[in-house]
Amino acid sequence: MRRGRGETPALGIPFAGAIHPSVAEGIGVTYGEGNVVCERVALGACVRLGNNNFMSAGCGFEHHTSLGSTIASGAIITADVPRNTVVKVRSNMVFRPST
Repeated sequence: MRRGRGETPALGIPFAGAIHPSVAEGIGVTYGEGNVVCERVALGACVRLGNNNFMSAGCGFEHHTSLGSTIASGAIITADVPRNTVVKVRSNMVFRPST
């Protein structure tokens, strides 16, 4: 029988986390369970990660940013992101201020 991702914690099996040694981590960063943080990720001071998040290589999170749980990101995040949210930005997108 195949078990879903949501059933694993209910069985008392925690998700394993993995943090690449190249991660630039500011002071006061906190991690929940089961986070995967890939190479060249930048975590500013006092960033809080919830549980079971996936941070793609090269993304960044500015100081005092709070992320919920089950978030996949490949972006630079400068504000809070609620739980169960997917943040995905294509590499060829360009953001400009409105005039």
